[in-house]
Amino acid sequence: MSTETTSGSKVRWPQPGELWSLWDIMKDLNAERFLGTLLLISNLKVRMETVDHSTRESELIPSFREFLVGQFGELVAATDFIGAEFAHRAAGRYLATLEEDAPRTVDFVRAAIQDVESRLTDEISLMGFMVLDRAQYGLMKPVSTLVDWDIARIFPDAARELEEAAKCLALQRATASVFHSMRMLEVAIRKLADILGIENPVKPAERNWGNILTKIKEAMDTQYPISKRLAGSKGAALGEIYASLDAIKHPWRNGTMHVEGFYMDTEAYQLLNYSAFLMRKLGAYCEPDAVSEDPEDGTLGEHAS
Repeated sequence: MSTETTSGSKVRWPQPGELWSLWDIMKDLNAERFLGTLLLISNLKVRMETVDHSTRESELIPSFREFLVGQFGELVAATDFIGAEFAHRAAGRYLATLEEDAPRTVDFVRAAIQDVESRLTDEISLMGFMVLDRAQYGLMKPVSTLVDWDIARIFPDAARELEEAAKCLALQRATASVFHSMRMLEVAIRKLADILGIENPVKPAERNWGNILTKIKEAMDTQYPISKRLAGSKGAALGEIYASLDAIKHPWRNGTMHVEGFYMDTEAYQLLNYSAFLMRKLGAYCEPDAVSEDPEDGTLGEHAS
């Protein structure tokens, strides 16, 4: 199912069972367009109300009728977007009527606008709207915008957690954001354990930072002794990844990887940032030709400590 606006953009709504992102819809029909539609209704209403009574029964001229078709098309898309079902149906019905060859009068349009406005007003009174500031809105974007490297291809599981953690933070659900950051961190630890050829240290009964870091450090020291970790070597690169992992335990606030209690927004952002940085380090290690260790545009994952 899709809705096409007069500007040529098309909003495709997800089918049952299909994965989708709220951002995919928001980017096509945003608050600016919806506000413009409300202003359109108001302006059209004023215009119709100022028409002389003697001309209200006059037939619409073709150019003005074409203009109205375009505006009602935008109204159909906007009311569908916010779930204003009855206003959407009414706008669609009037749009279909205006697209027919049958003559229509100024008074008909005047009544149509009043009808859609009345239905929309009633439906909006039953809804709630959230307003995000610029920083929050930025966190609602897809993972391809949150970071400047292809995390979705290299670490798809981590990419999903990163995007969810950012959205939770945008909606001021810091503890939920921490939960997703932790799941992203588990992806990183599993990958690091795989690189070192050891068993995954994150077990349900052993989710202790000390145990996890000890097992990883022991494997690194055995395979890549500190004295042989020359600059640019594999051991040195893994040493930096370990240092990034070790740095995360400090803002975590407890000795385990369980989400305990409630977290503040600043704590959740710090954990998200550190976890994203760790994923970047791993990405640069696994695919150095595709991932830079340093972000180019200040996106998430810019701080090592």
